[in-house]
Amino acid sequence: MAHQEDDDPHFREIYIPIGGRLVSLPTTVSYLFDLLLYISVLLIALMWGRLSIPNLSEFSPTDRTLWYTYKPEVQTYAPIWALLLCSIIVPVVVMFIISLSVGISLPVDRRLWDFTMGILALLGAASFQLLIVCILKNTTGKYRPDFVSRCVLDDRALTFLQTFHPGQLLNIDFCVSTNFSLIYEGLRSFPSGHASTIFCVLTVQCLFCAGKLTVFDGRSLSFKILFCFLFPYSIASLIALSRVSDHRHFIEDVLFGSLIGIITGVLFYHLYFPPPHIIQNVGRAYNPRRFGMNHYFNGVGGFWKIQDLDGFEQQRVRPPDEEDPISPNQLPQTKKERIRESIASLRSALPPTEFMGSRTS
Repeated sequence: MAHQEDDDPHFREIYIPIGGRLVSLPTTVSYLFDLLLYISVLLIALMWGRLSIPNLSEFSPTDRTLWYTYKPEVQTYAPIWALLLCSIIVPVVVMFIISLSVGISLPVDRRLWDFTMGILALLGAASFQLLIVCILKNTTGKYRPDFVSRCVLDDRALTFLQTFHPGQLLNIDFCVSTNFSLIYEGLRSFPSGHASTIFCVLTVQCLFCAGKLTVFDGRSLSFKILFCFLFPYSIASLIALSRVSDHRHFIEDVLFGSLIGIITGVLFYHLYFPPPHIIQNVGRAYNPRRFGMNHYFNGVGGFWKIQDLDGFEQQRVRPPDEEDPISPNQLPQTKKERIRESIASLRSALPPTEFMGSRTS
């Protein structure tokens, strides 16, 4: 049974009972929409990448960078199963462990909420980076370093090589191989999908862990840097650069793919989480979005309050006339306010001569 409550003359809130609690229906639908959108984008990207025919550009038979040996995917350094393991299983497990083990003072609901938002950020970033990469791959139609090995040039091409005239190029019509799927995949070198995927998901994982472990608290603990950034990015670099040694990509393909992955990872993390350098937030996700609150906060939307520690983004969780408003003491203190409060408490505990230093004549 749905419950209705008027918070705004132009908006009617609807609540539904879930697990013995009243949950906002518009808020729930909005997050389900996020989930369905990301899954839809992921499916579109996969179909686009596999079913679309890439731009059939021409190539020079004297370009020796296209004559590297083709290796089956299972023989490469980082085959698809290894990429899926490192980009799906590992980040999800790491984020789940961090969510439940770090911040014990936080309620379980808050920790599960943070983990759920981390998964949404992970899925959204992976979906959109894959769509961008698939569009670029099929649009550019850049040849892979092992294309000639995939193509298998016929006698006409070999004759052409012997009587080559400057300025003349070949296309896939000169290929003997009938495995067009393999040939088309040879025209999808730019950018690297392995590089973009692994850097994307590990960027989300890095930022998630950095916020939870308060890496930017000013104490410069090396094990935090090692766990949150150096180790994940070392794995990502290893997988990405292996595509060069496996003759799948040129170095510029890997670098551009890595850049796409990092940018999308950063953007989608910040859709659901405050910046990790705000240490008083201790890596918590934004509270559940709330509708019908814009007129209270100058057109900026509000949030539902989650019972947890006080801190960042707790200011827009209730309208001014709602019961149980947040007191000023619950709002996060700035660094100057904390220093001023510490000095005041120290002065009250010590005599003035001891605090300022006693003077001797």
